[in-house]
Amino acid sequence: MGEKPGLTLNEHRRLGLELAAIRDRLVEIGVLIANRHLNNSRVAHAAGRMTREIDAVRSLLDSEVFEEYEGAGLAKVYYPDPTDRIAFKPSYSDVVKRNAVSDSVRQGDGEPTRS
Repeated sequence: MGEKPGLTLNEHRRLGLELAAIRDRLVEIGVLIANRHLNNSRVAHAAGRMTREIDAVRSLLDSEVFEEYEGAGLAKVYYPDPTDRIAFKPSYSDVVKRNAVSDSVRQGDGEPTRS
């Protein structure tokens, strides 16, 4: 059996942006969980592992892109500037705020507004 072809440089660039955005989102989720659970709880530890695991994948892929391709601009493939990153919308905190408003309406005299 032959080897599988590696990722193209363009695929590395797209994947790098996506993984950076996912990591950013996992950090937001981890902070939310940490703020609601004890730091030594199993949930808080598992949330921390999410970020560490994606960091490990990014690090391995970063090494791979440097081994397979040579040239300028490779340093930011898996660690792009914050201004170059994509973001997940809406953020969880926005959803929580909307649901809190909807839940308060549901508990009062008004009709629920959650869609």
